[in-house]
Amino acid sequence: MDANANDALIALAAIWAQMRFVRLAVLVFSRGAPLTDWLRGPDRVTCALRVSALAALLWCIAAPSPVALFATLTTTLALGWACLPYEVDNSGTYGLLADANLWCGMCFAWATGRTASEGWQLCAPAARTIFVTTYCFAAFAKLNSGYADVRKSSCTVFTCFVGEGFVPAAVTGRVLALLGDRATLAILEVGLVTLEAVEIAIPPLLTFGDLRGAALVLWIFHLLLGSIAYDYSALNHPLSPLARLSFTATALAGCWRLEAQRCRELGSCEHVLSLLWLCLLCPASWIPAGTSTPPGVLALPPMPFPFAACGTALLLLTLLNGLGPYLGYKTAATWAMFSNLHVEGGWTNHRLVPASWQLCGMAADLVTVVDSDVELIRDYHTHSCFGATFEGNDAFARRCGIRCVSHANSVLGRGGDVSVVLPFRVPFWQLRRLISLEALPTRRDFHVEYIATSEPAVPPAGVEGASGGKGPGGRRRRFEVRGGRIVGDSDRRLAAPPCWLLAKLIYFKSVLPADRDCGVCHGP
Repeated sequence: MDANANDALIALAAIWAQMRFVRLAVLVFSRGAPLTDWLRGPDRVTCALRVSALAALLWCIAAPSPVALFATLTTTLALGWACLPYEVDNSGTYGLLADANLWCGMCFAWATGRTASEGWQLCAPAARTIFVTTYCFAAFAKLNSGYADVRKSSCTVFTCFVGEGFVPAAVTGRVLALLGDRATLAILEVGLVTLEAVEIAIPPLLTFGDLRGAALVLWIFHLLLGSIAYDYSALNHPLSPLARLSFTATALAGCWRLEAQRCRELGSCEHVLSLLWLCLLCPASWIPAGTSTPPGVLALPPMPFPFAACGTALLLLTLLNGLGPYLGYKTAATWAMFSNLHVEGGWTNHRLVPASWQLCGMAADLVTVVDSDVELIRDYHTHSCFGATFEGNDAFARRCGIRCVSHANSVLGRGGDVSVVLPFRVPFWQLRRLISLEALPTRRDFHVEYIATSEPAVPPAGVEGASGGKGPGGRRRRFEVRGGRIVGDSDRRLAAPPCWLLAKLIYFKSVLPADRDCGVCHGP
């Protein structure tokens, strides 16, 4: 085995495990429960998967190797599949696809007498393609009228979020007073354009540009967002022992926090840990200048058919997942996070894709949930007011009409000051999923009251660029179960569970009753 290739794979194993560990810390803190509660899980299978995944991560961090990486990939893939769809968000969906690609590459290499490093190099082009595709969808989703409105845009709210988490209140107040409202809004508008421009530029940079420069742009982009991202195909050069030791020490430093006080906002320990880890991962320190990106598809040497078919299938899954909102069959975890994109109810605010493109009508058929004694359904839609708690931010937001509110679904777990929103609207298919797969198997007595909408909803007044929709309609209905039996005039369709594959891969986020476009549009 080539020594450099083996060192590079060991570096990949260490960085990958540390990144997953940081994400795990954020997940545990956001749940607001101790690590022991998370490990216990809802059942024995989930408990075993969580314990094994955590043990494999710690193994791969402490002693990175191809075997440790393969064990960690196996356990995290099994846990991710078991947690689909509710506990797998946008980054989790990408993680499943990328991890599956790397896992298949290592399996194929070992099965054919090759080394794990060769398997990694074989799957690198597919990894890069999947990574670039997710950024294409994230940038494309922001081409809507809601994102361009500085007073409603998710970028505005996220900027307030970052300001609250990392800038002292006194400094924020002085800066706002010095600039004034008009200049601050102008700066926020420039931020909107800049964020979208960078996100659009990332795919061609990663595809055609110098690897070091592209990775540096991507690193700065995620450093400003306070998030982490990874591309397996870029990590093709070994790290120095000192750098590898720094990564390991930084990741392990978060262990003691898992049972400590659970701070759950952006400025909390686990997010600071994420940023410190990301700072250490500056590409300029470990990618030599002039390094090229993986070869394009046309320049690749012939690949064995089974491996080529696997990579193609994963890429197709990536495309199908990202196209979900525009074709009407999925709205959650489709890499449209923080975009203000709305496609529910038979109308859309996207500037390029009209509502008529929704060939599948699942997103258009909305119902309004008004009451339920099932906690998962009643608390499905939540929001957090996080960007205006400091005096300066709050006054600025009120004067400028900015709503610093983040809407999300409770199934992904939320931290901080969270409030439940009821009523809310959700596609009929999603209500059917919640009732048939979540409520019926566990509850013998429950009810759900909802308003069935017979026609697509009209676009909200004042939303520019919205297309589609006729008018609201429907009547209040009640789905009720007593003693394990469906009673009354309950719609029996809600009790019919979807097939297991659709239940794993498809689910929808909820929207506000009036489809108002305010604040961060559903992070999940």
